[in-house]
Amino acid sequence: MFKERSGERARRQETSNFGPSPWVLGFAAALSSAGLVLSPAWGQVAGNAAAAPATAASDNGKIAEITVTAQRRSESLQATPVAVTVISGDELAAKHTDNISTIAAVTPSITFHSANNAQASSTIRIRGIGTVGNNRAFEGSVGVFVDGVYLSRAGQLLSNFLDLDSLQVLRGPQGTLFGKNTTAGALLLTSVKPRLDRYDGSYELTIGDYGTLLARGASNIPVSQTLALRLAGLVSDGDGYVENPNSGDRYNSHRPRALKAQVLFEPKSGLTFRFIGDVSIEHDNCCYGSVVLIPGPVRPLVNALSAANGLKPASARPSDYQGVLNQDTDQQIGDRGAVLLSDWTISPDSSLHASTAYRVWAESQLGGDFDFSGADILNGNETFNTRQFSQEFDFNGRVRDSRLFESIDYVAGVYFAHESLLATRDLLWGQQAQTYWNVLFAPFPPGSVEAKPGRWSSERYPADDKSYAAFMHVTFHVTDKLNTLTGLRYSEEIKHGAFENPYFDPAVNAVFKAIGVQPGPPYNAKHTDRAVSGTAGFQYAFATDEMGYLTYSRGFKAGGINLDTNAAGLVANNPALVPGATELDPTYQPEGIDALEAGFKADYLDKRARTNVAAFYEKITDLQVAEFLGLQFKVASAPSARVYGVEMENTYRLTQEMALQAAATWLPRAAIDPSASLGPPLSGHRLVTAPQWAANLGANLFHPLNAQVALTGRASVQFTSRVYLQSTGQQIDIDQSSVTLLNATLGIASIGRSWSFDAWCMNCADQRYYTVAFAVPLQTGTYGAYVGAPRTFGLTLTGNF
Repeated sequence: MFKERSGERARRQETSNFGPSPWVLGFAAALSSAGLVLSPAWGQVAGNAAAAPATAASDNGKIAEITVTAQRRSESLQATPVAVTVISGDELAAKHTDNISTIAAVTPSITFHSANNAQASSTIRIRGIGTVGNNRAFEGSVGVFVDGVYLSRAGQLLSNFLDLDSLQVLRGPQGTLFGKNTTAGALLLTSVKPRLDRYDGSYELTIGDYGTLLARGASNIPVSQTLALRLAGLVSDGDGYVENPNSGDRYNSHRPRALKAQVLFEPKSGLTFRFIGDVSIEHDNCCYGSVVLIPGPVRPLVNALSAANGLKPASARPSDYQGVLNQDTDQQIGDRGAVLLSDWTISPDSSLHASTAYRVWAESQLGGDFDFSGADILNGNETFNTRQFSQEFDFNGRVRDSRLFESIDYVAGVYFAHESLLATRDLLWGQQAQTYWNVLFAPFPPGSVEAKPGRWSSERYPADDKSYAAFMHVTFHVTDKLNTLTGLRYSEEIKHGAFENPYFDPAVNAVFKAIGVQPGPPYNAKHTDRAVSGTAGFQYAFATDEMGYLTYSRGFKAGGINLDTNAAGLVANNPALVPGATELDPTYQPEGIDALEAGFKADYLDKRARTNVAAFYEKITDLQVAEFLGLQFKVASAPSARVYGVEMENTYRLTQEMALQAAATWLPRAAIDPSASLGPPLSGHRLVTAPQWAANLGANLFHPLNAQVALTGRASVQFTSRVYLQSTGQQIDIDQSSVTLLNATLGIASIGRSWSFDAWCMNCADQRYYTVAFAVPLQTGTYGAYVGAPRTFGLTLTGNF
C-alpha cells in the first residue's frame, strides 16, 4: 500500500488487487519450517555447487568447496573474513536472473531499482545503503567490477548477463582492496575463462509471455597448446509491463544484443595473457511508462488535454499497470570495451597481475515524455556518453616461516583511471504547453507567460574524473588458528565539471524565466578529494570447519560536481540576468563510512549443511542526498546515517536429490540521523527501499527417473517487508507494503545435465507492487511509480556440447 502524510491526514490504498493467496502462504510456511528444522542454523552461499544437487555418480551429497576472490586472491569462501555470497553463471540462469534488475533473488541483502534514465536513476543498494536521489553526477555506493574493471554507472548492468562464470556479492565497505564508491559493498562479475584442453559450448533458448525471447550461446575453441578462443552472443526481446490502453502496446521494452570474444594466450608456464572484448546494443521504447499513484489537483487538466489528443485515460487503479504517454521514446544504448589481463607467476609464493581496460558507454533518449502523460506539454532529448581508461597492477605474495608468524599473505597494488563524460539535454514545449500554462496562470490573461511549441533550452554537461590509488592488504597467520589482518589505501580524486546553456528562450516572459527558476548560471568547477581507507581485524578457526571473524573497515565515496541546470543557483544567482548576482557552489562533499562486522562461518552435518552469519554496525558521515527543494534540485550532505542488523544464510543438502536454502536480512535501523541542518522530511527518516526484513527461501530437486533422464524442480519465495519509496520533499511519504513473490520451475534434464527443458513462472501469484515512486514533473501533488514485474511464465531449453 502507499501512505500519504500531510499534517494529520493519512490515506492508505492497496497496491495489489489481491494479496498472496492461502496456498502461497502455506507453501512459504512449509518451506520455512523445512529450512529451520532440517538445518538448525543459517548460511550465505547461493552458488551452483552448493545449492544444486550434483548429478554425477560420484556425488557424495556434500556441499562443494567454493572459491572467492574477495581479498584479491583465490581462497575458500569459508576461510574468508568477509560477508560474501557467490553464485555461478549457471545458477543465475536457472534463477532467471538475466541482468541486474532481479539481483535480489541472489541474496536478500541487495536490491536494484531504475526509473526513466539508466545513467542517472539506476541504484544498487546493499544493507539498505545506496545512492539517495537521482543525479547524473552521482556514482554508486556499490562498486561494480566486471572482470576486474570498475564500471562507474550501475545502469551498465541492465544489459543481459553473457557468459558469466560467477557473481560475487561483497557486503560492507570494501574500500581497501576495491577503492572508491564501495561504501556499501561490491559486485564482482567474472567471465568464463577460455580453456586450452577442449572444445565445448553451451546454448540457452527461452520464450515466454510479455514478448519474452532470449537466445544465448557460447563456444570454447582451442587453437593450439598455447592459444584458445571463446565466443559468446545473445539476442533478447521483452515488452515492458505498463500497458497503453489506447493501442494495447506496452512501454519500457528491453531488447539487448551482445557479443563477447576472448583470447587466452599462455606462451609458457606461469605466464598468461587474456584479452576480453565485448559489445552490446539496445534499441527500445523506454523508459517513461509508469502508473499514477496519487493524482494531484492539476490531473483533471492533464486528462482533458490527453482527451483532446484523442487518448483515453489509463485505469484509475495503479494495480492495473496502465499508463498513457503522448509519444514513444526512442532509447538507444551502446556499451563496448576491452580489457587485457596479464598474470605472471614469479615463484610459488609470488605473482604479478595487471589489468588494462578501456570502455565506452553511451545512452540516448529522443522524444522523452517529460510530463509522463498523454498531454503534449513537455518533451525532451537526452544523451550521455562516458569513456574510461583504467590501469591496475597487483602484486600477491606469501612469506613463509617468519620469526613471529607461521606465514604472511599480502597483496599490494596501484591504480589509475581516467573518465570523461558528456551529457546533453534539449527541452521542448509541446503543442499543448501554452494552453496548459494559460490555465495555470489564470486569471492572468492568456500569453502572460510564453510556452510556444519547440525548443526552449539546450544544456551541456562536460565532466572529467582522474583517480589515483595505492593499496596494501596483509594477513598475518599468527598460529594455525589465529589470523590478524590489516590494510590501507590512499585515494586521490580530481574532478572537473561544467554546465553550459548555449540556448535559452530569449523571451522575457518565458515560463521558467518568469517564475525565476531557469536559466541558472553556467559554471566550470573543480573538486579534489584525498582519502585514506582501511581495514583491520581478527580471524579465528574454532575447528576445522568453523571460523569466526571481527573486522573494522573505513570506506570512502568521492565527492564531486552537481551536473544540473540549477547546481549554481536560480535566475537570481545568474550574473548574466541579474547584475551583481552571486553564484552558488555546485560541488558536494565526499561520503565516508565506518563499519564493524562480526561473522561466523561453519560447515556441519558431515558437510551437508553450511551456515554463515554476519552482524554489522555501519555509520555513514556526510551522506550524499539529491533532494528537490521546490524550485531546484540540490545535492546536500546529511551529517550522518546509521545502519545495523544481522544477515543469515544457509544451505542444506537434504539428500543427493534435494537441497534447501534459507536466507534472511534484518535491518532494525537504516535511517538518516536527526539533523537540524538537513531538516524535514529527510532528517530522521528511514532510507529509501531499506526493508526491516527481507528473506529468500528455496528448494531444488534433481530426481532420476531412469538411467538417462531426471525430473528437475525449483521453488522459491522472496519476501520483503514494507519499504519507503519516496521520501524527498513535497511533505509526502509513499511506501510499498510487504511483497511476497513465489517462483517455480518444473522440467526434465539428462542425468549428466547435457540438456534440460523447463517450464517456469516468476511471481506466480501475480502480486502487483512498485519499485520507484516520484513526483511527476509540472504536476504538483501528482505522484507516479514504476512497477515491479507481474506474473510471467515461459519455457527454457538449455544444453552443453
